[in-house]
Amino acid sequence: MPQYFQIKRFALGTTWPGTPLVVPMDCSRIVIECEDLVNAMAIRTDPASDETTKNIPPGMEFKIRSYTQTPPFVAGTVVAYMMAIAGVGPAVVSFTR
Repeated sequence: MPQYFQIKRFALGTTWPGTPLVVPMDCSRIVIECEDLVNAMAIRTDPASDETTKNIPPGMEFKIRSYTQTPPFVAGTVVAYMMAIAGVGPAVVSFTR
């Protein structure tokens, strides 16, 4: 039976290159939630470039979604890098086929 939904929890460091966000299954939707209610977290598409940084406020989430027929995020692909602004996170990420 295929898996349609998966949740992963990540402890985060406070320096780049950060924690790679590796897709565990083919999916078309990724939701990254900053579960730390005090400290923000950041994501980057290029761990070496400040220009690709997006901050996620404490307790908030960031969604990545594609409306294509075939899931564009393939299992094993690194789609972003995550880092805690302070603290250790965690980041909770859900993946939906």
